[in-house]
Amino acid sequence: MDKPFKTYEQLEAIMRDRGLDPGAHARTILEREGYYPVVNGYRSLFIDEGERYRQGATLDEVYALFVMDRRLRSVLFRHIALAEGVLKSVCCYEFCSRHQDDNEAYLDPASYRNERRFRKMVVRFINDVNVMLGRDPKRPPAFAKDYLDHYKSEHDNIPLWVTMNSLSLGQAFKFYTFLDESTRFAISQRFQEMHREAHGTKARRITHESLRKSYDHIKDFRNICAHDERLFCAKVDKSKSTDFRRLMADMYAVLTADQCASLYRGIAECLDFAKDRIATIGESDILRQMGFNSRVEVRACLNGDV
Repeated sequence: MDKPFKTYEQLEAIMRDRGLDPGAHARTILEREGYYPVVNGYRSLFIDEGERYRQGATLDEVYALFVMDRRLRSVLFRHIALAEGVLKSVCCYEFCSRHQDDNEAYLDPASYRNERRFRKMVVRFINDVNVMLGRDPKRPPAFAKDYLDHYKSEHDNIPLWVTMNSLSLGQAFKFYTFLDESTRFAISQRFQEMHREAHGTKARRITHESLRKSYDHIKDFRNICAHDERLFCAKVDKSKSTDFRRLMADMYAVLTADQCASLYRGIAECLDFAKDRIATIGESDILRQMGFNSRVEVRACLNGDV
């Protein structure tokens, strides 16, 4: 057997053999969190050449980095919810303003782009929405929602502004991506106007393609947060080149100045937590994994100065 079961005592012995001090809290950490998520997930910064830990490294330090990352996920998740809300709001308004005579135009393939490569994806998206609305007798929705049931029983249609609330960020991203060019252009223009209103002279140019890329990254990092995966060193997109630093630039494009300031404060608190508990590695080691050289760069990225 390649990886046989090991007791807590055996796991502690493995740590000692590799130069990691298990400390007094090892049993509690292993019981509550597990060996693989903590040690295997966060040991890399504490490892020297030859798979040995740095002199003085402790399990408590590795666990502190684990907890810092968990707190970072919580901070980011809250602010991604704000980014999700504005995408849904603007998409809904711009789409509905163009389909005022049909509250369910979002269920019509003719409302979306007609390029060959998008047709099947559009149909699949509409089918999934119909399942969510409880309109597919062969595929009942996973979770019934009272407000959708109310509209089905009391009204002859379910408007997009009701349905949009039930869409995931991934579905809202697909909705935006599948819209015709004119509607996507109007949405990106409104984002550009809001960005100027929020950031003034530090505003950047927003196009429908740059907005698509920003939300593509945001949804991927949202999934990392939702699935409790490593965040601070994560890289997304096909080339695995989009890191936390790039994400902050994407968040700057869609959040207000106050929201960006709140996001920075949350990140700083997470870094403070780690700094107070970890001596073997420095804050700069953590920041480099995030794509930054210093906290100043984090603040600058969320303040439009880079």
